[in-house]
Amino acid sequence: HYHTEPLDIVFDPFGGGGTTVDVCKRMFRRYYVSDRKVIPGRENDIREHDVKDGLPDDLPKPALAFLDPPYWAQAEGMYSNDAEDLGNMTLDEFNESMRLLLTALSDRKVERIAAVIQPTQYKNNWQWTDHIFDFDKMLPKYRIEARYFLPYSSQQYNAQMVDKAKEANKALSLHRDLVVWVRE
Repeated sequence: HYHTEPLDIVFDPFGGGGTTVDVCKRMFRRYYVSDRKVIPGRENDIREHDVKDGLPDDLPKPALAFLDPPYWAQAEGMYSNDAEDLGNMTLDEFNESMRLLLTALSDRKVERIAAVIQPTQYKNNWQWTDHIFDFDKMLPKYRIEARYFLPYSSQQYNAQMVDKAKEANKALSLHRDLVVWVRE
């Protein structure tokens, strides 16, 4: 709503369950949504395409690319056991895959790129990894237009995670970031 206009094209290469499609339909945006594996029942709205193969050949220039990638180590094994799945990669492989995608979007001169992702710490031996800072470095021709904090409810972490955090004397991240970059 804040970063696109009616009839703009929104590109989402991590289509998942189709939330972007549903929102675009309600907000009168056109969409091009793809995912590595399309869930049954959404084949009419979501195309099968892996971002590691570059941008789809028939992708029209979007006004906004919306990225909600698997949250690296936090998504390990959640989508598949395939080593090619972003959630199952090393951090270097994950960042390289995202760098290639962000570079392709930048080369297409997409006006806005938005990403939603949670900082990783719990499944990274308590080492804080703020993916937004990594993504920002990958977008030298863009500046941050907006950053939204999307809080989780207190039920996001299970009792075992909370106990481990207490034992390690560490705080748990209870939010995701939604950052919107605009081309300069």
